[in-house]
Amino acid sequence: MEDHNNRIAVIDLGTNTFHLVLAKINDLGFEIEEKKQIVVKLAVKSNNLKQILPDAFQRGIFALEEFSQILKKYKPSKVVAVGTSALRNAENAINFIEEGSKALGYEIVAIDGDKEAELIYKGVAYAVPITQSPNLIMDIGGGSVEFIICNRQGILWKKSFETGAARLIDKFSNELPWNDEQVKSCIAYLESMWNELWMELEKYKILTLIGASGAFDSFVSVEFEKWNKLESKYNYINYVLNFDRFQDFKNLVFGSNFDSIAEIEGMHLFRVEMIMSAVLMIDLIIKKTNPEYFIASDYSLKEGLLLETIALLKNKNEI
Repeated sequence: MEDHNNRIAVIDLGTNTFHLVLAKINDLGFEIEEKKQIVVKLAVKSNNLKQILPDAFQRGIFALEEFSQILKKYKPSKVVAVGTSALRNAENAINFIEEGSKALGYEIVAIDGDKEAELIYKGVAYAVPITQSPNLIMDIGGGSVEFIICNRQGILWKKSFETGAARLIDKFSNELPWNDEQVKSCIAYLESMWNELWMELEKYKILTLIGASGAFDSFVSVEFEKWNKLESKYNYINYVLNFDRFQDFKNLVFGSNFDSIAEIEGMHLFRVEMIMSAVLMIDLIIKKTNPEYFIASDYSLKEGLLLETIALLKNKNEI
């Protein structure tokens, strides 16, 4: 058997960012060999993601052509590509999926919100020790936000809401800073849209809030580079966050313009325009749940997809 037969690739086509992960399967699970992230911003000026506009459409196709070159280099035996919020909701999503599949050289499949939440759970549970007391996983994407209530036995409840960071700035403002009225309007909107989550949270006392990748990764980066002042680049699978530090981060973001936020040490530039809405969502969840612990997971949907693909291949005796 040639070595590349134990190599697989998974692709997560998010609303804001496309991700490619190449991994070798081993006895312990997998070893990641290559990661590529390309910012595509499919939701830019999209009228709440009703249409992927031509410039954004082309950015996405260019990204997939770049991924195709990487796949040709590594020659994985299995490639799985999934699209999330933008590719299940935009009126021209089917056109993008058809053209994108040709550019990539592999079929792209749009997954629903329930499947997205399930894959996020699988990825997070691999990286973070899930307690028996209820945990709330939160994954903030550009198009949607996934919430998963879980414990050591598995998922207790899951839901995907089409209230991602890009949708919020499209609805309220893409100019920074937001004024008090915009903040209040956004909170009121989330209070209404997340009503099903509030009802579930009445049943469960959340011990741990787990933030999955994305905006949480930016917070971890700022904590490492601004406050911890570590010389080496941070690297983590899971990281215990500090509630007071998050409030410091929130205070840096609220009331600041784009340039000021971009200058924060450790801030990821491609997340600057959406960090206001992301921080607002996280802050609302912290206030609603009052958890004892706050953890960031570097693993999310793409790692969950990787684990699921490995399991399926093993069940078919293909690896």
